[in-house]
This record gives sequence, C-alpha cells and structure tokens, in this order.
Amino acid sequence: MNISVEISCFKSPDTTRAMFDLAIKSVSCTGPSCEKYYISLSARGVWYSKADVKANPRNGTLSVTPYGLDTHILRLFHPKTTTLTKGDDESIRYWINKGPLIATTRKANDVDRDVVLKHMTQMRAQELNCENARGEALSIAHASIMWNLIYTPAEEGPVLPVDRSWNHVPDPVNPDFRYAMFAWDNELASFIALHAGLEEIAVSNWFQSIKSLTAFGFIPNVYAGGVKTQDRTEPPLAGLILEKMVQMKGLNGLIGLAARVSMKALVEYNDWFFNYRLNPDGFISVGSKDYEAILSGAHPSGENMQAARFESGLDNSPMYDGEMYNKSMGLMNLSDVGFSSLVAADGLAIARLLRKVFPSDPSAEFTASRIENRAMALALLVRDRLWNQKLKIFSNQYYGGKPYARITPTSFYPLLTGVVTDEQVTGMIENWLFSRERFCLDREGDVTRNTDTCHWGLPSVSADDPAFPPLGYWRGYVWGPMAQITYWSLEQAASTSGPQAAELANQAMSALARQMGGMGKTQWRLNRHVCENFSPWKNATDCTGSEFYHWGALTVLLEVQQQKSRKIKTQTDNNHASFNVL
Repeated sequence: MNISVEISCFKSPDTTRAMFDLAIKSVSCTGPSCEKYYISLSARGVWYSKADVKANPRNGTLSVTPYGLDTHILRLFHPKTTTLTKGDDESIRYWINKGPLIATTRKANDVDRDVVLKHMTQMRAQELNCENARGEALSIAHASIMWNLIYTPAEEGPVLPVDRSWNHVPDPVNPDFRYAMFAWDNELASFIALHAGLEEIAVSNWFQSIKSLTAFGFIPNVYAGGVKTQDRTEPPLAGLILEKMVQMKGLNGLIGLAARVSMKALVEYNDWFFNYRLNPDGFISVGSKDYEAILSGAHPSGENMQAARFESGLDNSPMYDGEMYNKSMGLMNLSDVGFSSLVAADGLAIARLLRKVFPSDPSAEFTASRIENRAMALALLVRDRLWNQKLKIFSNQYYGGKPYARITPTSFYPLLTGVVTDEQVTGMIENWLFSRERFCLDREGDVTRNTDTCHWGLPSVSADDPAFPPLGYWRGYVWGPMAQITYWSLEQAASTSGPQAAELANQAMSALARQMGGMGKTQWRLNRHVCENFSPWKNATDCTGSEFYHWGALTVLLEVQQQKSRKIKTQTDNNHASFNVL
C-alpha cells in the first residue's frame, strides 16, 4: 500500500502563527502486518524549485531552504518510547503502530505535544460540526472544490482544474505544472464553490476562465499553461451561471465585481456564435475552425468531425455518430437544438445582467436590446422549427429540415428560453422524462419503481436508443452538468408556463433533484467519491469516470436548489395570499 499526500504552505508574516499542524494517528490496525507500515515525511520546493532539504531524525526536524529564501522547519513530536529513522533520501520515517505523531512548523519552545494534539482534536470536532451544519450535499460540494483547488504561476489566481489527474499543459517540466481547465467545467465549478460558501475561490476561478477569451472572442474548449484551443469552444453557460450567482449574492460584493468586469467578454462571446456558428438554416451548429491559423498561416488545429464533437462538450454522444463535418463551413451539417437553445438562453441572461449591472447606462441598454432581440428570434425559431410533433420532443435536424432524432437531455434545453408552449412542455415531460423506457424519472422521484438498468434516471441518451445498453462516456452514463441544465430548463418552464404545465414542470424538477441527489450521495457514502459521471444502473458500486471531478457535486446540489426554490415559492404564495385578503 502506498498513499501519497502533498501539502504546500507559505511562511506567514506573523511569526506567532503556525503554517500548519498535522496529526497522524492510526485509527485501527491489528496483527503483525502493522509493523510494516510507516509514514515517510519529506520536503521539496514548490514547482520543484531548487531547495536544500535536511532530515534529522535525532532531533526530529525536517528543514527545507528554497534557493534565496528563508528556511522552513517541520518539527516532529512523538511518544518518547519510539524513535524516528532516516529514509533512503532526505526523509524521516515513523512507524504508525507506535502512537500518534505531531508534525508542526511552530517554534520548538511553543510546542507542548499534548496541547497541540488537544487543539487539533478540537479543530477536527469543529470541522465535523461545520459539516453537520452544512448538511451532506454542501459538504460534498465543499470537498469537491477544496480537493481540486490549486495555484499555478501560469494563472493569476487560484483555479479549479477539472480533476487533479488531468493535464493539457504542453510538456510540463515537472508534475506541479500539470493542470487542465475547460470552459463549461470551470464556469460550473464557480457555481459549485459559491454554494459551498467559498466566494473568493469562486470569483478567482471565474476570472481565470473569462480571461481565457481568445482573440476571436470565444472561451476556448480547453486552456492550460497559456495554450488554448483556437478552433472551438464548449456549451455556452457563462451568462446563465453569472446570473445565477448574482441572484445568490447580489451586486455589492465580489460577485458584483465579477459581473461588472465580465460583461464585455460575455457580450463578445455571444456575438461570436452568431458570427461563426450560425448555419444556413438560421440555427447554431457545433464546429471547429482555426481562424487564428488562417490569419497567421500556421497549420490549423482541429477542423474535423471529432474536434466538432469536442465543441459540443459531449465528446462521443450518439447525436453525433457518423461523419457530418462540413470543412468549407467548419460546421456540422446539423442544426443543434441544445447549442441553439443555450446560445439563445445565454444571450437573454446577458441582456438581463446588462440592465441589472448598468441600470442607467444608455450604451448598456442598447447592447442589451440588440442581444435580447437576436436571442429571442433564435429561441422562437427553435420552438417553431425544431419541434418534432410525432415524437413530442425537440430534436436536431439536418440542414433543410430532416429530423435527426437521437434524443438526449439536450432536447429539454429549449425550455430555458421561456418561449416554449404549454403543449410542448407537457409533451416532453409526460412522454420522455416520466417514461421508464426513456429518461426514467419517477413522478415522486422513487427510484425503486425504475428498472435496474435505468435506475437513477436522466441517462445521457434515451434508454430506448440502441447506444444505451452497452453504455459509455456520453452514451448512457449520467452527468452532473446535464442534470443541472435540465433542472434549470424545468425551473424556467415552471415559471413561464400555464398552471397545469407549470405544475408538471415542478413535479419533474422535484423528481430529478431527488433521484440525482440519491445517486450522488450513494457513491459518496460508498467510496467518498465525487464522480465525473455515474452509471445509471442500480447495482453500480463506483464512479464510471474520474473519481473526484468537481461537477459531480451538481447532482447533490439540485436538492439544495430545490429546497431554496420551494422556500421562495412558499413565501411568494403567502405574500399573494396576504395581498388578496387585504
């Protein structure tokens, strides 16, 4: 067994404060094998910078002196009946069956081992109390953010890479420089961090995402170490997410600052879709076109079907099976219902934000009106021409209007625009979301009434599609971002539809939140994992993708959002009741 944990720290200007205290204690270990396990403590310079490291087991210290900087000393305190030994390199070993070990950067004369251990026990109890107060869902969200939080000199503040194991930095000189950031992944990470009470982290990560905007005006699919994909973006959510965060925190604090700083970039991003992704039928198509290379004369990157799939964010979705990339346009020959709806909904959100953030600015109002009119025209076009009356759902279309009916949760995204008819709302929910053969939501969110293979619901392709039974990445696994956008879509339908359709949308929201929450919490309780994606099967024992990917926490956050939504609705209903009585 080999478990490695690294902790990075800085030297505090306040010399009376410790950089950290670490307590290491074996919870339980029986049998002769316990004597084989030891803790090895070593030190190095962050980003593998040059540093002089000295291990001295005799006096229980481990010192590191980064080149040109002060020395940091880690002092080790352990039972007097035990000894420390030196490892093969400049490290110190301590056998875990010998009792608790205290490692601290406090000064030697400031350390009383028993006092430190008592203090740390109290701190751990306080942390557990905080977890209990936050509740399980927010504790999962908090864990998913804190595990993935890093700082790298390549960015201007702390960031939230999608997963510690992913890397898109070209030829990193050492592991400390490895990381990867993606457009919608990192925008959603800020949303999760804000729910977890980590506003500063949410805003820092948000700024790193927005400032990645390319010279052509889009947020790149992936960016790391100063390198960006120049041919494609990902699903546009920045305006929608920023609006949600402003609703949570208002405009006075850091989120207000993020809104004021971001608006120009978000307008440019929305414009880019209409300049470079509008197809001949008037809809948005996903694509890949390296305009930067065209200008510079360099060899273009992407510009093929797989690169266009990557722009969708759904890398191998059955929606994009086959070869439909049009190289002359740099687009798929497919009007994309999900992307068209997101571009429209994001534009509407940006227009609302412009008016809220700059309420008395005539130029902001002019831009808001321009974006709003364009977005509304696209939303109405989706409503009227991408509706499949026979199937009772929205679907992609080939150019010219021929349906391409591989149905995924993106078919629910037109609800985000608020212009869908009550008949369309009802048709999709009744025939697709509440179908145990398709998207498997139970009306009460009771998964025990679902099949074993579509137990948790909302698979990434309809369960009656031929791609579903084998399962695969975006071919049947369940995803947090799809669940979140579907939830927002239903939330919008509930607020803009007539009474019956609105009630049905509320019922579907509640069912979705309950089923997704149950799925996310099951893997957390089994393995303490926050999954990149989840198996829809009842007997799934672990994640089907990366095991600590922050957007997996969206599954459990739906319940938090649902509780807040119910509270607001109750307050609104009570206010209406009081008004009517008066």
